[in-house]
Amino acid sequence: MGLYDAIRVKTVEFSADTVMILPVFPPTWSTFETSLDTSVSYTWLTKESGLPIAEFRYDTTSNRDVFTWSSEPPSTNLQENFNSFAKIHPIPASSILNVSISESHAIFPNSYTITDISGKRICSKKIANNQSNLIEINIDSINKGVYILDLYKDEKILYKKRFIKN
Repeated sequence: MGLYDAIRVKTVEFSADTVMILPVFPPTWSTFETSLDTSVSYTWLTKESGLPIAEFRYDTTSNRDVFTWSSEPPSTNLQENFNSFAKIHPIPASSILNVSISESHAIFPNSYTITDISGKRICSKKIANNQSNLIEINIDSINKGVYILDLYKDEKILYKKRFIKN
């Protein structure tokens, strides 16, 4: 338990499913049934790093479906260290996210993970034989929003940084 300087984010998702039928006569597609679904979630994020502390999710009937929380406050040290280790550009990024590693650092990450601000993993990839000071990450396939980039060396997290996909 603890007190956190946090921001609450409310997310509402709507979805619709439609069943269509094609009768023998007349052979015209028509709507048989449509169902609507709404889910709501609340996520509390630390103001400093944007990492999730707690999350409530509700199902269609407003019953609490999932509750998750962090037993310890997310560390911001990784983000502070990242600024001396590397720079991300452009911000916001549209299709390619560049990570420029400082020449004073001899440690090169060999994998990365991108998560959304609720902590859901969007993608995770290996960086093959990286001895370069520039890493190009294709983010064309992810939706617009705020994400967190984690850089790893041998499955240990080196650095963490938020970015915006435009």
